Parts: sequence; C-alpha cells; structure tokens
Amino acid sequence: MKLLSQVDIGDVFTPGQKFQTVGDLVSLVSKLAALGGSLLIIATIVYAAYWYLTAQGDAKNIEKAKTAITYSLIGAAVIATAYWITQIMARFLGTSF
Repeated sequence: MKLLSQVDIGDVFTPGQKFQTVGDLVSLVSKLAALGGSLLIIATIVYAAYWYLTAQGDAKNIEKAKTAITYSLIGAAVIATAYWITQIMARFLGTSF
C-alpha cells in the first residue's frame, strides 16, 4: 500500500507530471514558501531599521520600528518551525521532502 506522499501525482493532476510524487510537490511548495517568507522578513527588518534610524528621538517611530522587528523575528521563528516540522514529518513517513 502506497502512502499519499508516494502516489504518482501525474496520474491525478496533469500539471503535476513533472513531479513524481505528492512528496515532491510538497517539497517544492515548502521550500518556496520558506524562501518567500525569508525575503519578506528581510525586507521588513530593513524597513524597520529605516524607521528606527530616521526616528530622531521620536518615541512613536522608535516604538513602531521595535514592533516591526519583533513581529519579523516571530515570523522567522514560525517559518523555521514550519519548515522543520515538514522535514521531521518527511523522515517519519519515510519520504524525502
């Protein structure tokens, strides 16, 4: 009996013919999501650094920058955790993501 991650996706989903299994598709999507999220986090940190540097002692802008950096770091932790969970699940299921 095949696991869902071992099913030939090309038989079910025509554009999926370039993927041999559902696991290959999940692997691509998880890597692209992690990459996109990482780029967004870098952009947000640069934006927050700009606000911090141009605040000139204004408490409102400094707080805005600190909040943006905090949320960016939380987002980075969420992305890293999600990626690690998919890798752990792949090893547990015996597939390669």
